[in-house]
Order: sequence, then C-alpha cells, then structure tokens
Amino acid sequence: MIGGFRYVFEAPADVGGRYSALTVFGLVPAALIGVDVERILHRARTMLKACCSSTPESDNPCLALGAALAELALAGRDKVTFIASPSLDALPVWIEQLIAESTGKEGKGIIPVVNEPLAAPELYGADRFFVHFSMERDEASRASLAALEATDHPIARIRLAEKADIGQEFLRWEVAVAAAGAALGIHPFNQPDVQLAKDLAQQAMEKGARGAESSSRQGVEEVTASDQKSLRRVISTWLNEVRPWDYVALEAYLCPASQLTASLQGIRVALRDRLRVPTTLGYGPRFLYSTGQLHKGGPNRALILQLVDDPVEGIWGLQEGYSLMVGGDPAVIERLEPIFQTLAPGPDKGWGRVGPSGAGHFVKMIHNGIEYRMMQAFAEGFALMQRKAEFRLDLHQIAEIWRHGSVVRSWLLDLIAKALSENQDLRGIQPFVEDSGEGRWTVFEAVELDVSAPVITLSLLHRLRSRDPDSFADKLLAAMRHQFGGHPLKRK
Repeated sequence: MIGGFRYVFEAPADVGGRYSALTVFGLVPAALIGVDVERILHRARTMLKACCSSTPESDNPCLALGAALAELALAGRDKVTFIASPSLDALPVWIEQLIAESTGKEGKGIIPVVNEPLAAPELYGADRFFVHFSMERDEASRASLAALEATDHPIARIRLAEKADIGQEFLRWEVAVAAAGAALGIHPFNQPDVQLAKDLAQQAMEKGARGAESSSRQGVEEVTASDQKSLRRVISTWLNEVRPWDYVALEAYLCPASQLTASLQGIRVALRDRLRVPTTLGYGPRFLYSTGQLHKGGPNRALILQLVDDPVEGIWGLQEGYSLMVGGDPAVIERLEPIFQTLAPGPDKGWGRVGPSGAGHFVKMIHNGIEYRMMQAFAEGFALMQRKAEFRLDLHQIAEIWRHGSVVRSWLLDLIAKALSENQDLRGIQPFVEDSGEGRWTVFEAVELDVSAPVITLSLLHRLRSRDPDSFADKLLAAMRHQFGGHPLKRK
C-alpha cells in the first residue's frame, strides 16, 4: 500500500492528456477492463517503426496523414468528417478532442465532425474531408461510402485488421495532428483559451463567488423554450447568420440520455439539411474540454446553439448547503475537510464522518429510503383529501397552512405547496413513479440484516405498482372472484 492506495502509477508529466492514450493514463484503465495492453503496444510499435526518421516522408503514414489534414484545411476543406464501423464508433470521439484542442487556436483550426449521420452527397459542401474507419471484412460499412466515392470529396480510408490495431491509430493520429499543427503554424501542444477559462474559474472560486451573478456575455441572447414567440424569433435570426464555410455546434449542457441524444441528433440532421453546413454535437461539461479550445480560439465560423436545463427554483442544496454523510479514512477526510465545509450548510454542521469507507454511502442510502416513506405518506394523505369531494378542500391552501407550525412541516411539504400552486389538479402528469435505486437497496439491506422495514418496503412497492397501468395480477384477481363467486367483471 502506498499512501492508502494499492498501487500508484506515475505518468510522464510532460505529456498532455489528449496525447496520453499510450501512457498509463490510457493503458491502466484499458488493463482494468481486460484489454490486451501488450498487443495494443505491439501495434503502436509497428506504426512507430513505419514513422521513424529513416522512412521517406512520402512513405511515412503519420506525416502523410498530417500533411493531408493541414493542406486540405488550408485549401478550405477544414471539416474532417468521420465515418466508422459500429465497433469503432468510439475512436473518432477520442480523435475529436485531439484535433480540436491541438489545432483550434490563433484563429486557425481543423473542425472534427463526429457521429453526424451519413447524408446524400449533394448535402455536403466543398469544406469536407472524409475519414472512414472500418474493420477487415466490414463490407456493409464500405458500401455506405459508394455514393460519396462517386463525388470529388477526398476520402481517407483506414482499415483495421483487428481491434488491437487501435494502438497503431493512437500513435498515427497523435503524430499526424502534431504535424498538421506545425504545418498550420500553431503550437499543437498547448490550449491557451481552455487554460484561460480554468484560470478565471479558479479566480472566481478564490473570491468565494458562490451564488454570485455571472457576468454578462456579449453577443449571446438567451431565450426559454416555453417562450415560443421569442424562441422562433431568435432561432430565425440565428439561422440567417449562416455563411459559406460555417458550421453549427450544438452544445447541450444537459444530462446525457439515449432518448435525448436521439432528439438532438434529429435537430442536428434538420439543421445540416436545411443550411447545408457541417454540424457537431457535444454534451457539457465534456465539450468544454473536447472542443472548447476550438470554439474559443479557432476560426470564427461556428454558429453555436447552447441548450441548458432550467434549474429548478429553490434547489435545497444550493440555498442551504448539502447534507454530507462521509465515510473513509480519518486522515483522508481531514485533508478534504475544506471541500466538505464549503459544500455543507456550515463548517460545523450538516456534514460529518460517519464511519469507515462505505459507511457514508450506507447512511445516505437509508436516508433516501426514509425519504421514500415520507413522500408516500404525504401522497396518500393528500389523495384522501382530494377524494373527499363534498368538502371541496383547497389542497394548496392546506399545504400552505401545514408549512407553518405544523408537526409535519418540511422541505417536502414546501415542494408539495409549490407543485399545487402551479397545477392544483396535477393535469398532464402521468401516475408513473420512477425510483433511482436507493429504496431497493434499503429494502435489500433490511432483508439481509433481518430488520423489519414494512413502511419503506411498501413505499417502494407502490412505485413499482404505479408503472403497471394494465396489471395482469389485478386482472387475474378479478377473474378468480368471478370464477368462485360469480362476481361481475368490468370489461374494456
């Protein structure tokens, strides 16, 4: 054990993150998931030999690619559009940051276009350079390029015999992008604008800017999606600003999800087909590092549409501080204490070490299990009052009364009052309740520890029940009653 860690790997301090795929930064995680690291390195060494100084430049695969990237960019084909076999579709995502952060500075740069659905050739402009990755015997992937091959668009085809060949691609692209940067006349190993953003963020943190208003941003107009009239006006104006050689960058500071990604890809395709320009898509905060340098310091050709979630008004943690249940070695927690004190409601309240590693997670799990029970109790109580039609009870009024002086006053009750003030009848809300796992874990622990926890268990089961609007169990119950007692059935 070294400082409490099982093993410490020391990485070369002079190798930047985007160039570190073949250092321990990339190789240790690969080894942990079962990748044959030696085979990866063997393929990289093969490429290294092909790119050594004794190889004529015209035969050097790394320099040839770098020259193509740079010369085509200087000729106006600066949108490198990647097409990949399904088993290789993650490789361009890595190359995206390598190109964007290495070349996007001083008003210059190469724009990587990743995961843009393939279109008809006539939708592509003269600013495209295509790179196609495929596996050996992947005929379907190569067939998709047939229409493009009949055009004048330049296409670089890179075929991998096996997945271990990704090692040679790591080295090929790292050398090629560095060479392209040199040909473009920029420093490929720095990221001045990203570093500036980091420095400004650090200054804000040092000044204790928690909760402070952000500075105004010139040239940026904000509009909410609910304001349809303003949204149409702003989007229409934004669309009319497109010029030849521009590209659209969708920046989604949203929680990634498959359905959301599909919707964003749909928007992306619609914009590409209408404007006939390349499109990129990135989730935040990743895009700040992957393409942020390009957007800040690269060519002034980006039309950026940034999508952000509207934060819920009155988030408890932001206003009151976060309740933190910490588990771990006392020495480690002592070293991290300033972080906990900053996030908690106060330096000496709302947080604490509750036990060894794992104890914090366990206590937080139980906390959320109790939360399930409290939410269920409120829901059932208000449902009873809503059903008592002859009293015509104003549920919002009752919630407001209970919030002050009542024994059940709580933040959950504050949320109920707010929800009912906005939608007294809860119209448009489906009676479908998700669970994020903590209730299940709490119930599992209760079983393992032989602890009776019927209230928490039933609150979890009710959530599961809410997701079955066409319950087979209830149908069978009705069928049994009909069979043994002749009780009537309600039919659809």
